[in-house]
Amino acid sequence: MNRNGVLFCVCLVCLSACKDRQSDLMLPDTVIKVSGNFNGTLFTDDMLDSIQIIPLETSSESLIGAVHQMYHVGDKYYIQSLIQKEILIFSASGKYLGNLSKVGNGPGEYVELRDFKVDDAGNIYVLGYNELIKYRADGDVVFERKLDFPDMEKYRIFPIHFVEYGDSVLFLWQGSANLSDNEVDKYYGMYQIENDKVVNSYFLVSRLIFGYFQRFYRYGNSYNIQSVTGSNAIYKITPDGVFPNFEVDFGDKNIPPDLLPHKIESNGKLYSQIRKNKNYCGFINSVYETDDCIYFAFVNGGDEYQVLYDKKKATVKVGKINLSDIHSSAIICATEDGKLIGKIEAYDYINDKQNASLDIPEDANPLLIVYHLKK
Repeated sequence: MNRNGVLFCVCLVCLSACKDRQSDLMLPDTVIKVSGNFNGTLFTDDMLDSIQIIPLETSSESLIGAVHQMYHVGDKYYIQSLIQKEILIFSASGKYLGNLSKVGNGPGEYVELRDFKVDDAGNIYVLGYNELIKYRADGDVVFERKLDFPDMEKYRIFPIHFVEYGDSVLFLWQGSANLSDNEVDKYYGMYQIENDKVVNSYFLVSRLIFGYFQRFYRYGNSYNIQSVTGSNAIYKITPDGVFPNFEVDFGDKNIPPDLLPHKIESNGKLYSQIRKNKNYCGFINSVYETDDCIYFAFVNGGDEYQVLYDKKKATVKVGKINLSDIHSSAIICATEDGKLIGKIEAYDYINDKQNASLDIPEDANPLLIVYHLKK
């Protein structure tokens, strides 16, 4: 299970490396070497200036459940619950400020909330069922863009994640369980759209299946892409296209090429093998970047671990994820000024008598953990 309680292997795609458009992508300059003992604690005193705990206000209107995706913009937190079709907004201190909830079939409404983004002005972009809607911070609609142009049908694009740059450039991550092999010549994980035309295709795959875990992780004006199916390369999306950002080298614990799946049926088998086998590391996820560091998580055996790479010192620290410990929580967001944010469930926080200093009920919303890293 990943940091949000979602089995992130459900939406793996079978990657055919370095073919077609992807053949233009050069090797990344940064190689992050991860080895040694993985079982330590990542966020120790030598890494941190301080830890801040923020309880998110709990009321009948602000109940979160499982956090699916979160953005920190300005002095606000924008949180999408795993089940609910709304975006909850909290202040820097955790006070509930309201929500964006536009479920329906009318103008400016969405039937599904597949993905969302928040820009620096607080505008919220929602990807629904074949539509992209932009809302102002007050909830008014700026535009509603139907994704029903001819190339969507031609390439059988069924978008579940997106990155948007202005009015003309759009990257769509694909996902569908219902395509047959003869419907299109080739399947790709992602398409670049400009002026309603497919201009580039990335990540050739053998077949597509559903998957709703977070795919893109914002850093400034770009996004890192979560890796796919055993690949250790992490790519970056910019307005100019897709480029390699970094690659992870697990040394003798890299997944051997002959184990990587070539048919969609073997993806689940590979994931199961990695979950049971301490000899291999893989399935990189939760890729967050700041000006000073790169953070990501990975699977080794039946556990999930996290890595912090210092860009300036080129040093690596690894720790085991423990969702009930404030010093080992998985990261769910990075701030513009370089802080990393995790979360802990209220009942876990209360049961940890060493750290529980806040008077909150067990059924309260999750608490955010803000890690102020040493420079």
